[in-house]
Amino acid sequence: MSDNLVSRLLEKDIQKACVEWARSRGWWARKFSSPANRSVPDYLFAIRIPGRSVKVAVEFKAPGKTSTDAQIEEQEAMRLAGWQVWEIDSVVKFREIFTGLMVPENWCNGSDPNINDLAIHMPDKEPHSRGSHHEHTFPHPPHHAARATRGR
Repeated sequence: MSDNLVSRLLEKDIQKACVEWARSRGWWARKFSSPANRSVPDYLFAIRIPGRSVKVAVEFKAPGKTSTDAQIEEQEAMRLAGWQVWEIDSVVKFREIFTGLMVPENWCNGSDPNINDLAIHMPDKEPHSRGSHHEHTFPHPPHHAARATRGR
């Protein structure tokens, strides 16, 4: 795709293509909204494959756009609760990540795109600007601990 065409894609275009692709491969997909919390990710995905159940939350963005600080904080809270959370601004990125999640060889050997070398990014205790997170390393995080990705 040309750079000009990519820059004109809207969030809803990327979201629609990704959801259709995932559903065609057996993923359960539901639009996620919470009247009490506007910062929740756009979609929840799940699939049960032999030996594993995968649950993922996705915040879709137009190419080059990023999550707000409130969205980042919600994404980090969901990661700490055991969710895999991704910010997606391209169909190619979505397909690569979701294809990798279904490959058993990627689950615990460090090549899974969600493995973060045992580090989870956590927000500072005080209000902060985007990107001013510090890393906290847990002694034994779950094998699916997700790194903060910003779709850049």
